[in-house]
Amino acid sequence: MARENGIQKVKIDANVAFKIIKHTTESAPAGVSGQLLGLEDGDAIEISYAFAFPMGEDLASSWPSSEANKNYASTMTESLTAVNVVPNAAGFYISSFLGSNIYSAQTLDAFSMYQSDEMSSPVLIVHDPTRTAHTASLNLQAYVLSPAYDAVKKGHWFTRAAMAKHGLTFKDVLIPVPVEITNSHYANAFIHSYAETQTEPVNPALHGLDLNIDRYLCGNAEAMLDTLDDLTYDLGSFQYFLRHLNREEARIVQWQQRRKVENAQREARGQDPLPENDWKKIFRLPNEPSRLEGMLEAAHVERICDQIEQYSAGSVPKLYGIRALLQ
Repeated sequence: MARENGIQKVKIDANVAFKIIKHTTESAPAGVSGQLLGLEDGDAIEISYAFAFPMGEDLASSWPSSEANKNYASTMTESLTAVNVVPNAAGFYISSFLGSNIYSAQTLDAFSMYQSDEMSSPVLIVHDPTRTAHTASLNLQAYVLSPAYDAVKKGHWFTRAAMAKHGLTFKDVLIPVPVEITNSHYANAFIHSYAETQTEPVNPALHGLDLNIDRYLCGNAEAMLDTLDDLTYDLGSFQYFLRHLNREEARIVQWQQRRKVENAQREARGQDPLPENDWKKIFRLPNEPSRLEGMLEAAHVERICDQIEQYSAGSVPKLYGIRALLQ
């Protein structure tokens, strides 16, 4: 379920799907993006048109939230309006190379840009041309922002307390939504009337026993190591903050104990006690760093693990079969 009383399905026209696939495949492995146009229909979003953004020099300049692409989208909107096309923004699409670019700050900024009163739940379409090529299946996925992320973002800071209050974890940043590709009636009629041709029987071959260990799997392993390095660095920074915080809190406790002893002596001498909150003028607790980057890195690690598990699952039966033959 995408979200309570929210978007439960994304319907995308086949022509739009092919346009997205063509754009992302021709630009791979560079990251590209585009804008989606459509309407909300109950608990579904129907995507009827899409246009691509120009490729920038880096990921930030290629994403919808860049100033150049904002101006480009405004120009395209005016052009579509001039030809009597209602340019209702429904979200955006991006390309992904080995699962990258999805859990990034630029992608979340693009979500925030498309959120409005008319479109409270913009949709993200992701196409991974590398995974599509190696798995021989269309890898087109849709996501929406989780309500927990929206609630924490309103506080403008991703702290442990805020994330725990709203139940936000790295698994809840983006929520997957089912994608349904629709064809026109003419296309459906052609598909149903197309006669299946008779093919010659396939001769037995041994290439089916090949293990699925190739560049795609190695690329996922390399991406895993890079992401783990980033995650380890982020965890090290957060542990440094915790050590600093514990050290300052211990100093505050010692100061408060000394102040209590001093006040007890002053009361015994008939003097007024000193305020016990003066530690706020002496000590300054460190600000907790944002946990957003670490959360996104953890989500990326989980996605890479899922991709490795799904792609290598076909090798496990082959390994058992080969072991049985060698015994």
